Amino acid sequence: GKKKYDYRVIDKIFDGNPIELRLLYSACDLVLSPSTLEAFGQVAVESASCGTPTIGFKKTGFEDIVNHKINGFLSNYLDEEDFYEGVNWFINNTESENKEISQNCLKIVSEKFDNGYIAEKYIKLYKSII
Repeated sequence: GKKKYDYRVIDKIFDGNPIELRLLYSACDLVLSPSTLEAFGQVAVESASCGTPTIGFKKTGFEDIVNHKINGFLSNYLDEEDFYEGVNWFINNTESENKEISQNCLKIVSEKFDNGYIAEKYIKLYKSII
C-alpha cells in the first residue's frame, strides 16, 4: 500500500534570520517550492546547504541548483500533476536513497556555491577581460 507521510505547513515570515532558517530547513525532510518565478532559486540553495532536497519547477532558477532526482525533483513548468509526482517520488524512496539525496544536496552546494569556487570564477572572468 501507499506510505502515510505526516506533514506540517509552516506559515511564517523569516525575515533573514539565518539561525531560524537553518533550524527550519534542517528539521524538514523535503522543501516544496511551487514558485513560478524564481530568478535564482535561493530557497533551493539554502535548503540544500542543510541537506534538504527541494521540489520545484523547470524553467525557473531551480534548474541551476536542483539536479533532477539527484538532489531534488524538477517538475515540468506549471504541471501540478508532475509536481505531485515529485512528492510521491521522494516519499516512495527508501531511507537510504533519501539519505544519498541529502548527501548530494550538500555536495552540490559545496561544488557550485563554495566561496573558493566562486572567487575562482571571478578571477577567471577578470583575467579574460584584461
